[in-house]
Amino acid sequence: MLRKERELLRQQLELLAEQSKGAMEKDLSEMSDSMCEIYKLLNYTVFTIAAQFAVYTYLVVGLLVLLKKLFLCKS
Repeated sequence: MLRKERELLRQQLELLAEQSKGAMEKDLSEMSDSMCEIYKLLNYTVFTIAAQFAVYTYLVVGLLVLLKKLFLCKS
């Protein structure tokens, strides 16, 4: 996610936190849900990139090992 998008999400999260201080009980639930969604978006990118890198690296290494074994067995 771009730095500007992350900053906008952080600002939105701060605004919701400020508004929730004076919110009525029925609005508080909706604000909490919105804050949770924003938090997920902010954290999703870092975790996703790291997890995808690990999985793809593992797959590539596994594929290379498999190809090496296949070619060594035929020789």
